[in-house]
Parts: sequence; structure tokens; C-alpha cells
Amino acid sequence: MPDQDLSYRLPPDVLHYETKYIFGLNLQDLLVAVMPSIMVINTAGPVWGAIVAGIMLAGLKRWETFGDRSVIVYLASLIWYRYRPGEVIAPRVLPLHPSRVEVHSWDGNRLYVIEGEDKA
Repeated sequence: MPDQDLSYRLPPDVLHYETKYIFGLNLQDLLVAVMPSIMVINTAGPVWGAIVAGIMLAGLKRWETFGDRSVIVYLASLIWYRYRPGEVIAPRVLPLHPSRVEVHSWDGNRLYVIEGEDKA
């Protein structure tokens, strides 16, 4: 059986494996971070190139501390939340017969009441 020598089983999830290099970034992320900094080094100098490289790495490197997000995305989300808190919009779905829904706070205070309409 010569075919058995050439056959083997692939490890699980081999297609989603990416080699991680410096700072836990893959090759594509490193290219995205390095190319702008090289361009800035050529035009403005090494100090500005290092600043751009730091900003690019802060935008690409994901941290578990920040909810598996980069520092820049985390700060942008934090600012967005501070100045525009989210709203929860729910459809008003009540049965056809007269009904009443009361919404209370954690302390037991009644926040608002929704009353159904009789469709007659």
C-alpha cells in the first residue's frame, strides 16, 4: 500500500491558524503598522515615525483587559458611551384585551406604566 505513506490527518482548525509575530500580531497587521511609519520616517524623520508606529500598534494590538479590543477602539467606545449613552428601544406589544405593564427600578420604585387599549 504505497498510498498510506503519503496520507495523514490534518490537525483540527488548521485553516484558521495564523502565525503570530511581534506583539502577538500576524503578518498583515504588522504590514499595516509598519508601512505608514516607514513613509513618515522618510518624510518627517525617525521621531515622528516612531510616534506613528506606536499609534498604529495601539490601534491594532488587542488586549484582553479592554474586552479583546485595541486601545484606540476602547477609548473611542468609552468616549462614545460617555457623551451618547445607549437607548433600549422595544416594540410595544400588548394583548388585545385591556392590560397593564408596570416597570419598576431595582429599588422597587415605579418608573412608568403602559396600558393596553381595548380594540373594539
